[in-house]
Amino acid sequence: MKKRLMDINTDTALKNIAKGASLAFAGIIISKILGYSYRIIVARLGPADYGQLSIALAIFNFFGIIAILGLTQGIQRYVPYYNARKEYGKARGIVLYSLKLSFITGLLIGILLFLFSDYIAINYFHEEKLSILIKLVAFIIPIDVIRNIFLNLCKSYNYIIPEIYARNFAENFVKVILTLVFLLLGYGLLGATFAYISAITISCIISYYLARKLYNYRKDVKPEYDKKIWLNYSIPLLINHFLLLIMLWTDTFLLGYFKTSTDVGIYNAAAPTAQLIYIFPAALLSLFLPVLSNLYSKNEKKSFNTCYSTVTKWIFIINMLFLLGLVVFSKQIITLLFGAEYYTGYLALIILSVCYFVYHLSLTSNNIMMIYERTKTVFLISLIGAVLNVILNYYLIPTYSYTGAAISTGISVLVMGIINFIVAYKITKYNPINKKYIKILLITILLFIASYYISNIIQYNYLLVALVSLSTFIIYTLLLLAFKVFNDEDIKILRYIEKGFVNKIIKILKKFI
Repeated sequence: MKKRLMDINTDTALKNIAKGASLAFAGIIISKILGYSYRIIVARLGPADYGQLSIALAIFNFFGIIAILGLTQGIQRYVPYYNARKEYGKARGIVLYSLKLSFITGLLIGILLFLFSDYIAINYFHEEKLSILIKLVAFIIPIDVIRNIFLNLCKSYNYIIPEIYARNFAENFVKVILTLVFLLLGYGLLGATFAYISAITISCIISYYLARKLYNYRKDVKPEYDKKIWLNYSIPLLINHFLLLIMLWTDTFLLGYFKTSTDVGIYNAAAPTAQLIYIFPAALLSLFLPVLSNLYSKNEKKSFNTCYSTVTKWIFIINMLFLLGLVVFSKQIITLLFGAEYYTGYLALIILSVCYFVYHLSLTSNNIMMIYERTKTVFLISLIGAVLNVILNYYLIPTYSYTGAAISTGISVLVMGIINFIVAYKITKYNPINKKYIKILLITILLFIASYYISNIIQYNYLLVALVSLSTFIIYTLLLLAFKVFNDEDIKILRYIEKGFVNKIIKILKKFI
């Protein structure tokens, strides 16, 4: 009876993750297509202008995430936890507290950025024109903070639709359309920047509209404020976010400082392309934390471990295929998406793709640490990565430019990924990786050798590249089946994803037909 109950809990948890992931995956695909369209359009202004915009957006993302103070993770961690324990006052309290505190912080940071924009642009990046871009993005930091609070509130209720509509679709669609309009009207870089901030603002309005029911949920219940608990959980995450941002944006900042905006532009063609490998993990992880947090609160250890291993395995399987494509066709991808001016960034793409593969695989382990409230450990791991990244970038960028930036960031995230796995194992005494991973790895190596040989023959014939990619996907799937890589839990989550994906796509289409 007990075993049956655990199976039911496991099945339910996998179903919740898969249903959310199926819709999230569709949303992320839309987001990446539209987001890349924006980058591709702006990149046609040339590497120098594209580099300046990349610096401005790096500043926006850097300070925008700091302004949130780590409270979005707190919402995802505690709202489902409090609801499961019927402590609705505390669930309301953390949302209201997060909104007030993060908005005030975002507003203060935005004002400071606006006031010091000239100094930052001229003294650090040697680009006077960059000042106006920094001023523009400073205005939307408090807006973006509010949007992220509402979207993470929805995620805490396994409600992923606002993320799809507001962030993935509306933001990117508005961004692309307005950029095209402004560029056709001759507004160039300023037009592309204004399109970006307009898209964020519209996305925030939609987020509030879709999240208002949850925001007003249990208005009859008086909010309770466990500020000490929330801050003890969130402050290490704030510091952790700060360190992660240093790690993720140091390459762009130091490239702008030591080199030129052209170098920044070439690097920011390679780096976001390498992040394509995060598409599938992002879909699964969007519901991973709240679902496992719920299982943890109920002490369902077996279901907890099964979900942990299943999600990790699926990330490994899918991302191996992504990695194969990004490495084998790196030159063709960079040239096709951004143009011949960005061709030299292909090596940076290969380095980052390999290292991000390991890091993104380890994010399930990182989430485990947050569920067990080991936020200080998460902080220490990020500290190691940040310090390592700054040191490596400082010494490698002056000599090796954007390739040095890729090596520095790559080594840093690789080290962090390995540590994530080790620490999660020490906490749970459970290893999600088993012998079947060796089969997957051997299959991938075999296909890599064949694909790499073929890619040198076909070169830039993009029709043949597409055909080879499709053939590789089919062969990869058949070999996984032939070598019996999948188990019952893998099949379950695949079925749930397929059903959820198809059903959600039909629902979305009906809204527009």
